Amino acid sequence: MTYERRAGGFERLGSLGARSLGLPGGRARALDLESAWLHAAGAALARRARVKGLRRGILEIEVVDPAWRGAFVRLLPEIGARIARERPDSPIREVRLVDAPSR
Repeated sequence: MTYERRAGGFERLGSLGARSLGLPGGRARALDLESAWLHAAGAALARRARVKGLRRGILEIEVVDPAWRGAFVRLLPEIGARIARERPDSPIREVRLVDAPSR
């Protein structure tokens, strides 16, 4: 592990992205997606849905509680706009709900 001194002093853990933590590529990407979702949706909404994956620029979200699906349908355009505004270098172009597997 190499250490670099930064002119600005200490930086918050994770501020450089998950790759700076030395994680495997797939896990680092998954953490970046989770972080983008949590930051854009907020803790209350992020608890009620989970990231399924990223396919061709579309962040797929699965709603854990079916009663919240309607709220997510209305809020997804705003959440997608937040991700685009706050993370312009993100590969996420759109946010979409996916159906949970039937039990």
